[in-house]
Amino acid sequence: MRHTRIIVTHYGGPDALRVVEEECPEPKHGEVRVRVLAAGVSLPDIMAREGVHPETPRCPTRRVGPVGEVDRLGNGVSGIEPGQIVAAMPYTARTRSSSACRSASWFGAIRVGRREA
Repeated sequence: MRHTRIIVTHYGGPDALRVVEEECPEPKHGEVRVRVLAAGVSLPDIMAREGVHPETPRCPTRRVGPVGEVDRLGNGVSGIEPGQIVAAMPYTARTRSSSACRSASWFGAIRVGRREA
């Protein structure tokens, strides 16, 4: 399965963003894979893209806290199940991808339910 993600290739304006298509990541032990439904962009994200935020990461980078639907579990995950809608906590758990694998503990603070069919 393939997915897309956005990377910041260099500091600057919107021209610094590039869409990359690649194989969807597989969750490792203790991780869940989430199909991202929504991710916000904040002023600090824009400032980081421009290279002026005090906590600007090195390029290439991707950032944004996701909300999504769990579509696969890694070994050793309990308390979360496929089909569950989750929000990443803390906010520093960021992605600009259509799918993301992260530690199940990222989603421990907020579980917002299941999507209606």
